[in-house]
Amino acid sequence: MIIPKTLDEFFLMQRHPNHNKTLFQDASDRTNYEHEQHPTRAASDSLDTHTMPSATTVTAATVRRDITAIVDTLFAERDVDDTADAFGDIPARHHSRLVDALVSGAVESHDDGRDAALVARVFSRVVFAGTVCAPSAWEAGFAPTAATMRELVLGEPRALGRFMCMFKATGLDRDGERAARVLLRLGEGC
Repeated sequence: MIIPKTLDEFFLMQRHPNHNKTLFQDASDRTNYEHEQHPTRAASDSLDTHTMPSATTVTAATVRRDITAIVDTLFAERDVDDTADAFGDIPARHHSRLVDALVSGAVESHDDGRDAALVARVFSRVVFAGTVCAPSAWEAGFAPTAATMRELVLGEPRALGRFMCMFKATGLDRDGERAARVLLRLGEGC
């Protein structure tokens, strides 16, 4: 079984469930695979795809850079409003990445819980705004940190409390099915 490393690879696997290739290492591998699946398009767009990087690659790199800047700015300037507004600035499909970066940054912080409280305020503000971040993005954003909680608690004993503070701020604790999935993953990580 092939395990995707990114959400983009996961969705690509969902669209092409019968592929027998390993996951793509770069944009040219993905282009070659798509050409194998659609040979009639291969000749018409071969120049465009091989001379320029794909738009999704550039977008993903830009989003990664933006997320890093958002997280660094939040922990440096501690401005809740700007960070909450940043959820609207990045594409919705990348919200889980931003949630993951914020949660992992706050849980791994060696302060007295101020970063977790700050991130919880950001999450509360985003939830209060309404439709900015989907429940599935919250769940996917918390999942990686929940899965590694055992190692995190060994390094920082208060990590679980910080995690739960942010988790409750999103309202996921009131969504039975999603809460159960995250907490099961949390249990596996402890």
